[in-house]
Amino acid sequence: MKKHLILLLAMLMVGVTGVACGDDDDDDDNEAEPEPEPEPEGEPEGEPEGEPEGEPEGEPEGEPEGEPEAQPEGEPEGGNVLCDEYCALALDSCLDVVGAEALGFADEETCQAACADFPADGAEDDRSGDSVQCRIYHADVASNVAPEFHCAHASVGGGGVCEDDPPGLCETYCAIMIENCPDTFGNDVEDIPACITECEAAALADGALGDATGNTLQCRIFHAAIALDDQTQCIEADLADSTVCVD
Repeated sequence: MKKHLILLLAMLMVGVTGVACGDDDDDDDNEAEPEPEPEPEGEPEGEPEGEPEGEPEGEPEGEPEGEPEAQPEGEPEGGNVLCDEYCALALDSCLDVVGAEALGFADEETCQAACADFPADGAEDDRSGDSVQCRIYHADVASNVAPEFHCAHASVGGGGVCEDDPPGLCETYCAIMIENCPDTFGNDVEDIPACITECEAAALADGALGDATGNTLQCRIFHAAIALDDQTQCIEADLADSTVCVD
């Protein structure tokens, strides 16, 4: 009997121990898995810090390649401005008046070629001297006053005015008279010396360029020049018989 009681107690203890072990297994199974740590806020991984978004790689579009070509020093854009002005005035005011032969060119191309050889060191409104500025002045005046007179000075040759070493006034006077008033001294270059002798003997005052009145040589040169289109001016250019070139 006593053995039976001991055996029964032993069996009860084994059962209690099994139950306890089973509870431990359930606790292990029901134990919660740890939650994942949250991602840190801010920029996503892998993006380089400070990199601007949308920046195009390489050269910006529309950037011209290489260095821009520089304009030659001293050369205005669009060509020689003084020659452009000179040719526009001379062709408009003088070509039909004195003709291509006397002017020294017949069109824009030949004018530009001639003008390229003119010195450009004169001053604006120069009335004498071998410069493009002198020729511009006379070509401009010729558009309004006595083109027969001023166009000679605007010509390539300078007409005894737009020259650095112009001929004497009597030489200029006689060259024009032989050309425009052949009945006075003759119509040949061989007649020029006799004309010069007579002119110097007259001992006239020089006067000012463009004089239209007054007992001067410049007054007679003026009327001899405009006699190109008006032969009645030849008498006004005469050394002795002028009615307007008098005191």
